[in-house]
Amino acid sequence: MCLKHKCRIIVHKKQSSRRSSSFAVAVEVAVAVAVAIAVAVALVVVEVVEVVVAVAIEGAVVVVVVVVVVEVVVAVAVEVAEVVVVVVVVVVVEVVKQNYNKTSVTNFTCFF
Repeated sequence: MCLKHKCRIIVHKKQSSRRSSSFAVAVEVAVAVAVAIAVAVALVVVEVVEVVVAVAIEGAVVVVVVVVVVEVVVAVAVEVAEVVVVVVVVVVVEVVKQNYNKTSVTNFTCFF
């Protein structure tokens, strides 16, 4: 029986194939964050332009402008916070997967 003899488990670290997939995930996350920030900034610019035009045309009170700008800032902050949460979750999941897959038992050898 194998139990009567010296047995050795060879633990082998996986090659860097996971690194390329990690890099791809990092690039996807970076692109998603960049796009989300660009969209949020564009929305702010559009809202501010609309407010300025409305004020110029209708002669609205400055308080209305302040309220709209505050609403826009809060909306952008919420959008950015959602993106940050998604990025953090993706990064944490990827790190956990990498740490889980760092080592694997590739060979079990009995020496008689």
